[in-house]
Amino acid sequence: MDTTQNVAQRYDDLLDLYSQHNSLYFSSPSHSLLAKPPFAQLVSERVGDIAQRAQESLSIAKQLGFADPIIMGAIGFDGEDASALRVCNNVIRQTKMPFASSNTSGDIAFNPSQAGAHRITSVPSGQVFKNSVNEALALFEQTPLQKVVLSRALDVQFEAAPNIPLALKSLAVKNPLGYTFAVPLNAAAPATAVGNRVLIGASPELLLSKSGKDIHIHPLAGSIARSENPNEDAQRADGLLQSAKDLYEHRVVVDAIEKSLRPFCKSLRVPRTPSLMSTATMWHLGTHITAELNDETFSSLALALALHPTPAVGGYPVADAKQAIKKLEQYPREFFTGIVGWCNAQGDGEWAITIRCAEVFNHRVRVYAGAGVVAGSCAEKEYAETAAKFNTVLNAFGVKPVKERVPKQTKSKVSEEEVHV
Repeated sequence: MDTTQNVAQRYDDLLDLYSQHNSLYFSSPSHSLLAKPPFAQLVSERVGDIAQRAQESLSIAKQLGFADPIIMGAIGFDGEDASALRVCNNVIRQTKMPFASSNTSGDIAFNPSQAGAHRITSVPSGQVFKNSVNEALALFEQTPLQKVVLSRALDVQFEAAPNIPLALKSLAVKNPLGYTFAVPLNAAAPATAVGNRVLIGASPELLLSKSGKDIHIHPLAGSIARSENPNEDAQRADGLLQSAKDLYEHRVVVDAIEKSLRPFCKSLRVPRTPSLMSTATMWHLGTHITAELNDETFSSLALALALHPTPAVGGYPVADAKQAIKKLEQYPREFFTGIVGWCNAQGDGEWAITIRCAEVFNHRVRVYAGAGVVAGSCAEKEYAETAAKFNTVLNAFGVKPVKERVPKQTKSKVSEEEVHV
């Protein structure tokens, strides 16, 4: 018995089959997957148990006659958070092909009139976030903490429920080199919650992919908003490559990943300097790390959990960073900066960092963004960075950006100007 389908055609056709009530969607730069019911829910109170339970569940599915079952879904940032993973037997896989000409990025756009008017609330307020950055800077002088990622959210409240399938298609079209996802969270919701919770986003950051013994990791750390002016945009990219603060922030992440990964690997290749990667809204510093595993049977999910959370989303040292986040952030992250993806019975799979994302619940869309804080960080600049990162999801839901003022930057950065949230 096998309901898994492998097809090569336009992957917007697959998006057209997505339904927010009973589908899971995940796409990488090369292919996309859509899982349909029936599902077996995989829930664990402790993230440390999930990799073992996932393999056991996949083995049972194989024994029941399913040829290619997969685990698919999301895990929260903290080990105490709930997971939203499902065992999926009815999966459609497609190789990514160009979108049809009628479905260009300019044509795919959420129409906010479908959901009525909206209002935006910052969680926490901008000033509270800036105060938290300054408190983190003080911790660098008082504790072993070297880096901490601090985040904030925007609550966008619509008059009616927004169109999630249309927003998902917009994210996929406008971020073809990213990792686009939609995961229902109903099973992870409090018992008192009424309505459908869906995690949706388009992450630029691959935590880990595995195929046989080969693994690939692409951490991002160090960012700056893009400019619509080509000359200014090029200057920003060049400035990011020369920014001592951003290069240090990136090196902390790469060194920590290399240290965590080395025990699992027969060989490990880590470039000495980062390269630029871009999205429609941001420039990032990224490093392509490749390795060969000692043991091919070690699953992509187990490896992802061994690495998670990396300093790219938490900080370093990890324990000190988690403590600082609990102290300084004034709302629960839940699935933001967790991991999202899939793993099959052979252990192969892909897991992305859950960033550039939102949680949709009834009429509300909560959009998340974070920034890495290290010695030399500036609260105003980190605030502006989070503002720019909101843009990916806000655009997908047709929300007009709010303008924020960026302070004058160092020589390697940009001069004062407005950046869209």
